[in-house]
Amino acid sequence: MRPRLLFPIAYMIDLTLSSMRLAARTVAAALAVSAALVTSTEAAAQTPAQGPEGLKAVGPIDERNGYPMWYEDKHGIKLGLCTNGAHCFFLPPNPGQAVRAPTSPTDTTHNWPDESFFYACETGFDGINGTRGLLTHALEAAYGGGSARRGDEIVFVRFRLHFWNLQPFQDYTFTYPFGQETHQADGDGRIFVTRDVGIGKPGVFTGALQGELGPFLLPVGVVDENGQPRADLLRPGMYLTQNLQETRVVGSTTGFNAFSMQGPGVDQMFPDLVDLTDARTDYVVTDMFTVQGMIANRHGVEHEKSYYTRSADMTSIDVFARSSPAQDLFVELPNGLRIRMDERVGGPGAYHAKIDLGQGAAVPASVLLVNALDMPPSTKPIQGFSPLTTVTHADFSTSGNLVVQARTTDQIATAPIPLQGLGVPAGTQLDWVNNGAFAATLPIAGAPPRTLSVGGSTMRHTAKVVVRGANDAGVPHPAIADAGPDQVVTTGQTVTLSGVNSQAVNLDYAWSQLTGVPVRLTVDRFNSAIVTFVAPPVPPGGDEGTTVLSFRLVVNGISGDTVLVTVRDPAAIPPDDVRIERALYDVARRQWRVFGRTNLVENQRVFLFLGTVDPAADPATWDRTRPIATVFSDGAGSWNYEPGRLTSTGTAIPLPTDAFIWAESELRPLRGGAPGIEAFRRR
Repeated sequence: MRPRLLFPIAYMIDLTLSSMRLAARTVAAALAVSAALVTSTEAAAQTPAQGPEGLKAVGPIDERNGYPMWYEDKHGIKLGLCTNGAHCFFLPPNPGQAVRAPTSPTDTTHNWPDESFFYACETGFDGINGTRGLLTHALEAAYGGGSARRGDEIVFVRFRLHFWNLQPFQDYTFTYPFGQETHQADGDGRIFVTRDVGIGKPGVFTGALQGELGPFLLPVGVVDENGQPRADLLRPGMYLTQNLQETRVVGSTTGFNAFSMQGPGVDQMFPDLVDLTDARTDYVVTDMFTVQGMIANRHGVEHEKSYYTRSADMTSIDVFARSSPAQDLFVELPNGLRIRMDERVGGPGAYHAKIDLGQGAAVPASVLLVNALDMPPSTKPIQGFSPLTTVTHADFSTSGNLVVQARTTDQIATAPIPLQGLGVPAGTQLDWVNNGAFAATLPIAGAPPRTLSVGGSTMRHTAKVVVRGANDAGVPHPAIADAGPDQVVTTGQTVTLSGVNSQAVNLDYAWSQLTGVPVRLTVDRFNSAIVTFVAPPVPPGGDEGTTVLSFRLVVNGISGDTVLVTVRDPAAIPPDDVRIERALYDVARRQWRVFGRTNLVENQRVFLFLGTVDPAADPATWDRTRPIATVFSDGAGSWNYEPGRLTSTGTAIPLPTDAFIWAESELRPLRGGAPGIEAFRRR
């Protein structure tokens, strides 16, 4: 394949952006017509023979500019909005001034272009006698009214095919990485096809996921010999190409990573693009593209839910959030203390933190979610906490009584709980029974409600109503099963399951095993709420040397709860010990330099803390209230932490009395392992 004569890059950028500005002025009209705009010189353009995969997901909103922080393709590549004019199609109105997006609908002092790009891949033909053409695949950020205005942000996928000076009224077939289509030139020899997908209501960014793009075509230099993206070249903040250099690409859904054209006279129009190895006539092709994009360096954080738990002995809050996998998320309390969130709860990208505030502590009015890996860190405030309230029993007897029981995580509050449901009179409440348990018997005339709800708008719980026979015994004392927390144990260890925190009158406990290697449950002779068993061997092929057993506790035949026990085989997988080899703190620069190793080589996270711990003590008692950072081990088990200058406050700043730091692996809860403890030097 012979190399082609490309358009000058400056010409391509000017052509693209000028056409984008023309489209941007028509976006407002397009909003009223359709989410997909298609124009062509022929009556009906052919649908591509093989479409793209589409994009997979869109990230949270970047508070700095009103656009999503990233778009992700189905191969896991996440691209952020590219605002570097040297490497992307980004032209602010005043190039010599600082770039700043509008902060309000009336902000006119911003320096932000009307259009910018998450991604663009272009190629073109430059022929003789003014014959030329351009193919564009782009993920564009623009504004519904055409001009930059906060609150008017839109994102759409653009496919554009534009050719000039072809033979009038002749058919031409174009093949590109996502498909093939044929169009007829008009009387002036022009073909102009534009398809924009995703234009909708400003602030709604999911429409672009269905556009004619995906996966992102990548330069050949950033993938390995198996076609997989190279993590070392696709780190956050890196550009797909430098200075918009031309490149060959990979990622086609058809296996054709090029752009070809076949039709009358194209070999004379574009003689430099004739493929001498191809026997087809009137056929030209290029495999060189201009690609722009930036690997997302901000993944944000989204709040899912949160609630507080309160008893006479303790007060705590639970916070749940979502972000990209392997992020460093914290909950920042009003006093500035940061608590790291655990990603293991709920799977990749799902984070949780349970924060013990102490006996009698007040529930905070607000906390701050922080993604410390973002550049700069992204935050999300959480205002107000309520208890988690759950309907545990909702039975309607044909005699006309609706029996409802609920449980709340606030064991101190005694105020009645509002109850909602279709057909339930307004103002209906559940009355306090004891220790977070509430109940009521309601006479219902006619058909009962199908569902009942308790809790506020952000923590509402809805349960189906069960219709039973006429034998209505009124309100029983609430039966609430509690099988205890999930456990991680070792083969051969005696495991105790306890339901002593369950609530009911005349408690009757029934334990059973649901899944996993069968074990024999032995009921305690003095307390039937407690059973024990010996952790079994992990069967061959167990996931990472572990197996999971699940057990269910049913109280009084009504309320049930499940507990999971993960059994690990220490002989199958060694523990992940952490070593700190060198630790230095530069007082003047307020900067850490820490180096160490992990026993296992799995690119795992290592958590660094100020202070020291007793390796022989229960890891649950280790003091993790002063986190320094989260780092990743490399392919040899080495890790290091060398950040830039720290802020003047925060848990990462050592006090004059501090002498040690310690570290643990994220694999320790599952596999075991000793922490690394080291005295650090100051200079």
